[in-house]
Order: sequence, then structure tokens, then C-alpha cells
Amino acid sequence: MAQSKRITLKVILDHLQAFQIQINGRMDRFEGRMGGVEGRMGGLEGRMDRMERNLTAQISAIDKRLDAIEIEELPKRVRKLEKAVFAK
Repeated sequence: MAQSKRITLKVILDHLQAFQIQINGRMDRFEGRMGGVEGRMGGLEGRMDRMERNLTAQISAIDKRLDAIEIEELPKRVRKLEKAVFAK
């Protein structure tokens, strides 16, 4: 066999080192992407928290309005209807 075609331990070591460099580079890029994803997730969590607070406030306002209708307005309307029905 010719010297250039022999597989030696040095050739194997060179290939392994090249693969290691490639893997390290890919891992670094992957970690960078993950950092970006984590940052976006943090932003989404903040937006979701704000949306939850907003929805809670809106539901509370609706609940208060319904209470006002049930407690204040509905009895008044019933009295008006009773007067109109029983006046005849």
C-alpha cells in the first residue's frame, strides 16, 4: 500500500479532532439559539402575566356590573312591571 492511503492512528486522531471542532461549533450555535428562545419565552411569560391581570380586571368589572343589575336595577324594573300589570 502506498503511504498516503494508509490509515494510521494519526489520521484517526486528526479526523476525531476535526469532528470535535465541528461538534463544538454546532453546540455553540445551538446554545446561542437556545438563549434567544429563552429570552423570547421570558417575554411571552411577561405578556401572559399582563394579559391575565387585564382579564382578571375585566372579569371583576363585569361581575360588579352584573351585581349592580341584580341588586339595584332588576328590583326597580320588577316593581315597574308589577305596577303596570296589576294596575289593569
